[in-house]
Amino acid sequence: MKDFTADLDASGRSIEIDRTNRQEQEEVMNRGPISLVVMSLVASVIVSAMTLIVAQPFLAKAQETKRFQYRIVEVLHDTDSMQQALNEYGAGGWELVAVSAGNLTSPKLIFKK
Repeated sequence: MKDFTADLDASGRSIEIDRTNRQEQEEVMNRGPISLVVMSLVASVIVSAMTLIVAQPFLAKAQETKRFQYRIVEVLHDTDSMQQALNEYGAGGWELVAVSAGNLTSPKLIFKK
């Protein structure tokens, strides 16, 4: 059974208003701010989760530390022995990073891998 009430409109005529419908509307209106907050929280959780999923591969790459090996090779000053040492270590994956000429008769080649 519906609960009706009489009210006057702007022209003074009596109109019936469905009170149960009005109460339901007021309850929905009162829940509006709460549901808005809940929807905002759900949306922010979804956005945060998506950000973590997308950023995960980049975080793993940023945390990897590169490890290098270094090798110091003392060679004779002649061109042939230097060239042979450079070719040998280059073929093994070593990269020449510096040449130390502290002792002019036998320079040191510094490689990194």
